[in-house]
Amino acid sequence: YWEDNLAYPFTGNLATFLATANLNDMGVFQKDPGETGKLTAITGLSLFVDANIIALIDNELTHIPALPTTGNLEQFYCNVNLVTSITNFPNSLTAIGVNTNPGLATIPAIPPLVTFLSLSLTALPAVEVASVCSQLVDHGLNNGFLELVGLDESLALADITTLIGRGWTVTV
Repeated sequence: YWEDNLAYPFTGNLATFLATANLNDMGVFQKDPGETGKLTAITGLSLFVDANIIALIDNELTHIPALPTTGNLEQFYCNVNLVTSITNFPNSLTAIGVNTNPGLATIPAIPPLVTFLSLSLTALPAVEVASVCSQLVDHGLNNGFLELVGLDESLALADITTLIGRGWTVTV
């Protein structure tokens, strides 16, 4: 069961839904297991230019295809999956959740407006964690949230200290 932005119900596969639903002004696209089961693959995310939130939580996805590079997307979540690759993070994002993807060892560049970033329980190595923290420091934002539980933050300690000094909550 799927529902478009006009609350028109739809039964069938996701590809047909994406091809036929009214996606204009659709603020949220969320797919969790629910009554339709877990997704193992998805395409067409770039079509959601009017979505504010894309949430693909608790599925069995291994790859995240291109997200919309224009439009209103502010939040993206693919927590609790099997993701090993993510194509892009649009510059419009302010919140990203990719935690609990045990095969995820690299991520795209962090957009400049991000103030919520959950990376816990991934396979990101210390050098990648350091790169992420450096990017956040370079963006110069205050009062954010960074979650690094289960990761090696040893190469990022100076940047983590800087973020905390700027009001960020950093959980390790």
